[in-house]
Amino acid sequence: MTSADRPIRVAVLGGGCGAMTAAYYLTATEELRRRFQVTVYQQGWRLGGKGASGRNAAAAQRIEEHGIHMWMGFYDNAFRTIREVYAAWDPGPRSPIKTWRDAFGEQFLITLQEDLRRGWDTWNLNLPPMPGVPGDPRPPTIVRVVEYVRALARWIAGRVEETFAHVRADRTHEPGLFGLLDRLVDAGRDVAAAAVGEGPLAALREAAALREAAEADERRLAEAMLEPIEALQGQLEGLPEALRRLVLLARLGLAMLRGLLIDVFPYGKAGFSRIDDRDFKAWLREHGARDPSVYWSAPVKAFYDLTFAYWDGVACVASAQVAAGAAMATLLRMVFGYRGAPLWRMHAGMGDIVFTPIYEVLRDRGVRFEYFRRVERLGVMAGADVIDRVELSVQAALKDGAYDPLVEVKGLRCWPSEPRWGQLVDGERLRAEGVDFESAWCDVSVGKQVLEYGRDFDAVVLGIAIGGLKPLTRELSARSPRWRAALATGATVATRAVQLWLSPTTPALGWTAGATVQTSYAPTLSSWADMSDVIPREDWPTTRTPGSLAYFCDVLDEPPPDPPDPDPEYPARVRRRVEADAVRWLQQYPAHMWPKGAPPDEPNGLDLDLLVSVSGGTGAEKLAAQYFRANVDPTERYVLSLPGTIKHRLPPGDTGFANLVVAGDWTVSSINGGSVEAAVESGMLAAQALGVDVPFVETIGD
Repeated sequence: MTSADRPIRVAVLGGGCGAMTAAYYLTATEELRRRFQVTVYQQGWRLGGKGASGRNAAAAQRIEEHGIHMWMGFYDNAFRTIREVYAAWDPGPRSPIKTWRDAFGEQFLITLQEDLRRGWDTWNLNLPPMPGVPGDPRPPTIVRVVEYVRALARWIAGRVEETFAHVRADRTHEPGLFGLLDRLVDAGRDVAAAAVGEGPLAALREAAALREAAEADERRLAEAMLEPIEALQGQLEGLPEALRRLVLLARLGLAMLRGLLIDVFPYGKAGFSRIDDRDFKAWLREHGARDPSVYWSAPVKAFYDLTFAYWDGVACVASAQVAAGAAMATLLRMVFGYRGAPLWRMHAGMGDIVFTPIYEVLRDRGVRFEYFRRVERLGVMAGADVIDRVELSVQAALKDGAYDPLVEVKGLRCWPSEPRWGQLVDGERLRAEGVDFESAWCDVSVGKQVLEYGRDFDAVVLGIAIGGLKPLTRELSARSPRWRAALATGATVATRAVQLWLSPTTPALGWTAGATVQTSYAPTLSSWADMSDVIPREDWPTTRTPGSLAYFCDVLDEPPPDPPDPDPEYPARVRRRVEADAVRWLQQYPAHMWPKGAPPDEPNGLDLDLLVSVSGGTGAEKLAAQYFRANVDPTERYVLSLPGTIKHRLPPGDTGFANLVVAGDWTVSSINGGSVEAAVESGMLAAQALGVDVPFVETIGD
């Protein structure tokens, strides 16, 4: 690829989690920094991709995000990487965030909302702390599929025991219910004993010849437990709320366990891919969750909401689609594989917490950053599967030939929500014209730049999100059926984000359960996170400091666009639609969460005078000053894991082109779904494919 007397020149295209992870591991040691010369080419003025955030200098340096960003407690590779970054980073003496523990905090409370005939029912789940810290190496015995199967079986038995104890304590139930629950407890104990012991499961793993008999035995145990639970279904409406939920969870867990034992466990972790052609809720129905109260229960809907798994952007059961194997593997790790806390919240914007440290560490290592560079085309060498050209549009000229991207807010170095116009040639004119360098509909350019193989680069790390790749890689699709199939099946969905700053604290609005993350609530803002803890990182006037901050997000029913679009007003028009949808939502649904925030004339809504803006004004004016975002740009759309598509994903190091690796959450990973962890894994595997020994943490194994 290169001569021995010079470093390997790597062009990293894009600045999201996958691209930055690859750059980080390619330059992890002095020896690697002599071996690789890395240059990052990024459109616009900031890094981050879908995880980018900005500071709005015109509105109290408030944090503006693409949506709700939290890291899960099983994100071992992401946490291992960011912990290393913080260990190498110099935050400066004024920074309020100096270590990764300053940057991330545990989140134990998770709220689900269930839509019952009588109204919305709130599930506040306080999950327990678990041993360890995400990012530490895992003992091999913890990651085997059998350990997750055993954990699920023990969990089901626990729910059954709770149900039994609840009914025994409440003598108002019919005597026949006790008999059913006696059978339920016995069956639950049998299933748990089989899973935890070395009986049928051991036979299932040890000898293929015994698989059929062992599968029949496991099926018998599962059916034995399923029968009494289904007998309870007709009585669910009359049961106390706590008991109804326990029975529902037991039925849901049993369907998962039965499916794992039959479809997945005999094949180790490869078993998950065997069911990726089926939708998750359809797979649950196959294994006993036949009633919509189970297969579309609040916990199931919460997973679809969490992963934006609605193929057309309409949040309803008919549109909900996610590959069963990817979903089940992720759920097992979410519930049984987290360490410390199930979720970890960031104590400022994701750009501030993640991309400032990694940028400054890479910059100090000698990585070059070329901002305002939009990739327009990758060329393929005639007669060889080699990338020989990268064509770029230069979006803006720099006054001093270099760009300093960060601003300081209360001691913390941050990414602004718009370029630092004073560093750009004609910056004030561009600002006045409202130029958005990050938009696919922006055609502003001051020239072209062509990178040539052998002169400017030897290898390419393609870190651009899949939604934006088709027009850039037409030559790759023409050459490679695998590449063409990956792009054709790589579905995405648009999303929306709303942020509201309010004068009362969250408890004063009537929410007293504690800072939470909520999902499975009413569209079009089904997910809510109380992000009031980041307000001190913003710079509000003393007389107008908010008491609380609410982030909302959901899917958005906008089909994939095809820019350059003849209508340059499209992004602004869709953003106005997000705002109008939010206005309607705020008239109908907030009072269930915030009962003390409703005005007298709208008992289900929110008093808009409680909102906070720097400029003040009426309630409607304050609402207009909040933050509304439509993620419709091809590279901003969320990556879906539709049934039947996972098999077409490309491994980061096996693209079919000798000098091309890919990095992003659309590639093969242990998650195979849109997430920080998937993107980081992909970046690690991309660096590994270029010859770097990467300390990959296996999160699920055979």
